[in-house]
Amino acid sequence: MQDDFNTSSEPGATPEPTIGIPKFDMPAVHKAEVTLRDFGLTLKRRDDGTLHAKGNFDMEELGWPALPDLSMVDLEGDFRCRDNNLKSLRGLPRTITGVIDCRENPNLEVLGDAPQGVKIISDYGTFNSVDEAPAELQRTAKEHLGSVESTVLRNPVKVGSALSFRKKT
Repeated sequence: MQDDFNTSSEPGATPEPTIGIPKFDMPAVHKAEVTLRDFGLTLKRRDDGTLHAKGNFDMEELGWPALPDLSMVDLEGDFRCRDNNLKSLRGLPRTITGVIDCRENPNLEVLGDAPQGVKIISDYGTFNSVDEAPAELQRTAKEHLGSVESTVLRNPVKVGSALSFRKKT
C-alpha cells in the first residue's frame, strides 16, 4: 500500500514548516519524509520502506555543511545543492533521474557518494557519471575520511608536551 504524504489526515490542517529545525529521535526514513515535504516534493512511501520523491530538490545557498540523509529515496528530478559548505555528497538519494548540481561548495573534496549514471555538475567539471570524474574524486566520504585518518596516524603526536607558538612575521 502506498501512502501520499502530501495530504493531511485532518481536513484543512496545514503542516508546520520544519526547515532548519533539527529532526532528532526520528527514524531516518521519517526524517527524509519531513525534509522532502519541507522542500515541496511529492512523496510516496513504498512497501519496502523506501520513498519515491517527485520534483527538484533545491537546497541552494543554505550554507549547510552536510546533506540530509536521503539514502532511502528515489528522486525523480534534479538534486541542486549548489553554494553550500559540503565536504562530500554523502546522503544523496539512492537514485536520481535528473542531474546533481553541486557547484560552489569550496570544501567539496569527493564525489564518490553520487549514484552511478547521474550527471554531476561541479567546480571540478561536468561528468556524465561519477566514473568519468578523476580517480581522486571518485572516492566516497568514508574512503576519504579513512585516508585522512591514516595520514594523521602516521605522524605521531606527543601528548602532554608544552605548546609553542611562533610570532607571525
